[in-house]
Amino acid sequence: MKCLSVALLAGAAVALSAAPSIARTSQGQAAVASSPSPEAQRLSHELIEAVGGEANMKATMQAAFDQVMKGMPEETTPDAKTKMDALKAYVKDWMDRRTGLFVEAAAQAYAQTFTEQELRDLLAFYRTPSGQSVAVKMPTVIRASGVAITPLVRALQRDVVLKACDLNSCTPQQIAQLNAAFADAPPTP
Repeated sequence: MKCLSVALLAGAAVALSAAPSIARTSQGQAAVASSPSPEAQRLSHELIEAVGGEANMKATMQAAFDQVMKGMPEETTPDAKTKMDALKAYVKDWMDRRTGLFVEAAAQAYAQTFTEQELRDLLAFYRTPSGQSVAVKMPTVIRASGVAITPLVRALQRDVVLKACDLNSCTPQQIAQLNAAFADAPPTP
């Protein structure tokens, strides 16, 4: 059951990440971005550094990962717990070794999404005491937001898995197993 949940969540994440890059035209309308200018690329990298660079990226990624894992059903056997701990360690190591790639992807997203002037304005803000405070507190905000939405994510996981089961004609026994696996999920709002 957990494998199906993880696969579905991973599929959703991949689908979202494959969406076309969006930028705003001079009129503020959404448009598919062309290659960002060298100045926009430079400003976006400067912005990433202004908000804490790789250290902040690691903290943010860890906060997001922690929340995803909190939404997963608890493992019930020592062997399953050991395997899940090994998987968590693998994911952490994998992300840590690729933080630079995540930083570069974020910089490209900024460069494609914001105009050069917007990037300059963001940089000006993040160089202020309030901007620095926001940058330092953002992983905490992400973690707290994740805690707040975890019940909704559990409900979504359950509903998606049960819908997939419905589409694949699961047996009553399989449905009962799924319901048991998601017993901690709140009712769908």
